[in-house]
Amino acid sequence: MDANVNRVNEDIERAFREARAQLRSIVELVKCLEHAEECDNTACGADCPHDVDEAQEAIRDDALSVEVRTDWHGVGAVQAAKPTHYKI
Repeated sequence: MDANVNRVNEDIERAFREARAQLRSIVELVKCLEHAEECDNTACGADCPHDVDEAQEAIRDDALSVEVRTDWHGVGAVQAAKPTHYKI
């Protein structure tokens, strides 16, 4: 029983770490978008694009998750086990 509790706690901690990392990434992307909207000086030293469209594209291209699934198949049917549906 303790092993299951420990595993659940580890899974929860891992989920929190991943969520924090994703949030940091989102915050940084939004800061770069705001910077692109406000700054015209490409020599300002910011590590962000200065083009609003480019900053927006970076946000759209940053997937929070990539999920795949397959159709039902028989056990051992390796060819059928390849992902047939994708969600990004």
